[in-house]
Amino acid sequence: MKPSVIKCIMSPKIYQAALEFTANAERDEWGGIGIGSYTRAGEVLLKGMVFPPQYRHNLAYCAFESKYVALLKFALEDLGLRPQIQLVAWIHSHAGHGIFLSDMDQQTFAELLGENERLIALVAEPVQGEIGAFSGTLADQRIGIEQRELILKEEERIRLALLEWMLPEMVKILMPPMPTSYSVENLLDVTISLAEKIVKLRQWLAAYELGRQADQAAAAEGAVSADDD
Repeated sequence: MKPSVIKCIMSPKIYQAALEFTANAERDEWGGIGIGSYTRAGEVLLKGMVFPPQYRHNLAYCAFESKYVALLKFALEDLGLRPQIQLVAWIHSHAGHGIFLSDMDQQTFAELLGENERLIALVAEPVQGEIGAFSGTLADQRIGIEQRELILKEEERIRLALLEWMLPEMVKILMPPMPTSYSVENLLDVTISLAEKIVKLRQWLAAYELGRQADQAAAAEGAVSADDD
């Protein structure tokens, strides 16, 4: 297994935007995914966060469907960002509860390690105005977070900003802003090249939903048959 991450670096804008979003969820927990890359020194460069719809959330628990992880990975692939940009963090909020990982949080984290063995866990505490980071296979190592503007190439910044166009299903997407110096021609070229891939993403999501509904209907029919017997 690769060494644990020793530090998380993210821009002050994304740091504050994550706190504002989780604060707006009131006291309910909300989970999301952080994307970024690594340095040779063992630091994770967090370049964005994606918060999917939650199928369940309350004061002590939150969960989102795995399809949103798959959809994000497809989008990163189609934007030409993978493997340089990948899933590097799982984030969820603890509004008013402090920065720590419960036993259930550690179990959830362990399940997500299959996506990336160097995954870190982030806990947003909007009441305290702080985000904490944890590393290690059990997410039991508290690591530092440094707020610093990341230097991104214009092309990478444009493609990251386009995630909002490609993933309208997500509740909130926090990415670096589109560069002010980008050319209209450059943006059009990138967007046109993605048009077919965006359609494929929509088709994949529709097929996934139809399959899920069919499975639910079959399960319900099986339950009714069992009752009749």
